[in-house]
Amino acid sequence: MPSLGTLFKEQFRRLFGFVLVLFFLFTVASIGFVFHSNKVAIDNATMQAIAGNRSHILALAYNSNAEALQMLLQNLEESIGRVKLTYHKSDAPLEGFNKKIPLQFAEDYFGYIEVEFLWWDLLDFRFMALLLVATICLFALFLLGYRRLRLLFAGEVLQPLEQLNDLIAVFDRIEDLPHTQPPSPTSAEMKNIFEAFKTTAQVLAEKEEKERENRALRARSELASQVYHDIASPLTALKLVSQIQATSAEEMEIIRGAVDRIEAISQDLRLKKGERSGHELESVSLQSPVEEIIAEKKLLLQGQNIEIDSERSEPLYSRINPVEFKRVLSNLLNNSIEATREKGGRIHVALRKLGKHNSILISDTGKGIPPHILSKLGERGTTFGKEGDSGAGSGLGIYHAKNTVQAWNGTFEVRSTLDQGTSVNICLPDSAP
Repeated sequence: MPSLGTLFKEQFRRLFGFVLVLFFLFTVASIGFVFHSNKVAIDNATMQAIAGNRSHILALAYNSNAEALQMLLQNLEESIGRVKLTYHKSDAPLEGFNKKIPLQFAEDYFGYIEVEFLWWDLLDFRFMALLLVATICLFALFLLGYRRLRLLFAGEVLQPLEQLNDLIAVFDRIEDLPHTQPPSPTSAEMKNIFEAFKTTAQVLAEKEEKERENRALRARSELASQVYHDIASPLTALKLVSQIQATSAEEMEIIRGAVDRIEAISQDLRLKKGERSGHELESVSLQSPVEEIIAEKKLLLQGQNIEIDSERSEPLYSRINPVEFKRVLSNLLNNSIEATREKGGRIHVALRKLGKHNSILISDTGKGIPPHILSKLGERGTTFGKEGDSGAGSGLGIYHAKNTVQAWNGTFEVRSTLDQGTSVNICLPDSAP
């Protein structure tokens, strides 16, 4: 990148060239103006002289006294100056840009007088000399002013800018600026500017550090909210089964499933803290996790007026993370349960093959979702229908489900009609062996 001094000199050279062109155009315009003014003045003087001697000229032309007429015209030339007058008997056209004044009395025509301007004399060399001297003087003044301006600008503006450029060049990153000293020599003004830069850099560094701390606090808060949301369901299942004295094999299976989910969520916490890489995907059958979560929810709904049934086709396989898939199903079924809890109803889960995709459709006959809420559903913090549950309503279930399914190259769609029900359709790419 060129230095400030080089840029400054280049701009001044352009300014000098521009002013030189202006002087040239001014000179040419002045010459043209003088030339045109002289021509107009001589033309008017010629017309007045001929008009004043018109009767005499007509009499000589009428008597065909060409010599006397030409002598009269020569006397007019001397009185006018810078013009040549010639009498012509015929009306033959002449070449050039000369002017022709016809000689005519009534219907009699006697020829014409040709007016020829002496172009060289129109320039008025005395004026031209004065103009040239004035132009040279102005140009000399400009050169002196240009030189003085260059010296002044270089001393008062360019040198401080060069010092400022040197100050900025002594550090590589803004984080290093608070610990950097200005190079020598540096003027007091530049040192003050540098200290102001250092103060600004310190403020920015402190602000950035506080922002990082706030982001870390927000991340931990969001993680805690997500864990509380996801762990609530298996804990409720464990609590309910623990209150039943006679535990069947089915109930023991539910307990084991709930414990496994709590353990998986704990592992997920360690993953998010950076102890291991993220979840690996694997091609698994979708029927097993669906049946496990449905069985858990049926146990929780004993004695309530809510029915859960399922519809399954041939084995369907997709590349997913089973633990995350169970979390998604559990959260979505919890939403359907909350929507139908007040009046009771039916929840239907259907696994179907749709071309190259597998569909998991969860539909309920609950209260439905208003359109203005439905359009924002899936955003963090957006929820509906859980106002009576103090431990719910954060919107994390739908938010987590949508992001998880999309991370698996799937689609997540929610449809709802107020007072009729809601359906959630998850489509995942098929990975059948």
